[in-house]
Amino acid sequence: MGDVFKSSYGPSRGPNIPLLVRFRDRWSLIDQSSWSSAMEKDSLHALLTGALSEHRERALHELKSALEGGTHPREDYEELWLSYLFLGGDLGKDYRFRAPGAFHQARWMAKGIYALKVFLFRGQVKLTAQELQAMEDISLFVALLYATKWNEAMVPQRAPLNDLLFMRDLSRGIPKPGVADVALKAFRRHLWTRRTLNSLLPGREEEVGTLLEKSPETWETEATFLDMKRNVSQMKVVNDAAERGIALATSFNSIITKDEVQQQYLLKVVAKHRREQPSTSKAAYME
Repeated sequence: MGDVFKSSYGPSRGPNIPLLVRFRDRWSLIDQSSWSSAMEKDSLHALLTGALSEHRERALHELKSALEGGTHPREDYEELWLSYLFLGGDLGKDYRFRAPGAFHQARWMAKGIYALKVFLFRGQVKLTAQELQAMEDISLFVALLYATKWNEAMVPQRAPLNDLLFMRDLSRGIPKPGVADVALKAFRRHLWTRRTLNSLLPGREEEVGTLLEKSPETWETEATFLDMKRNVSQMKVVNDAAERGIALATSFNSIITKDEVQQQYLLKVVAKHRREQPSTSKAAYME
């Protein structure tokens, strides 16, 4: 997500992004009942009903299923259902847009959310041609590919297959060749974290080999498959847990002050205190 945003919008020299700052500051003046989906732009309408029609229908179906299911494994990023609106879906009159939130360099997903909102309300925000094109490209990437895959990234039964489908679509130049190339290059940097089946199931290589020789239609009756299925369903996605911890720490850090300069100063104070007082025991403080 970060590489796609940087490639489409361009690098940022500071912690903030001018366009997103302008949009956030103008939010109170925006008529939230007046927005336009991608289907209302001629060039995108032709693309989404032509070459990308199958991907649009699949994305709409997956997003709608998640919405109607009433559950969302990633509540902190539920605004990605803006993708449904972007693709021409209808969330009903009761849908309310959230006010723009944080967008600093560490929150790549927030930038995806911002891109979707900026595009939906593009008629009420002054945008250069380059900015509009950037928001369009980023939104198309998020809505067609990234939203559904990100939503299930913490589900161990689904994530591996989603990774393969994600790479397949990117290798085919979806949603656009330039964007797809950047995303695929970034994704390949993380392939070293993947492991072979044998390394994940030490001591059970023979059982797995026997299972793979049988028809998948019979797997649900195989003890080996059921055992592995149960183990996988109980796995925790480490990266997701770490990310939630970072989000919690980020929110906590902004309680005292939201000023970046003051935050950096406080971090130095905390670091200095930890060097001078490495132990938190009562005995250490009494010395």
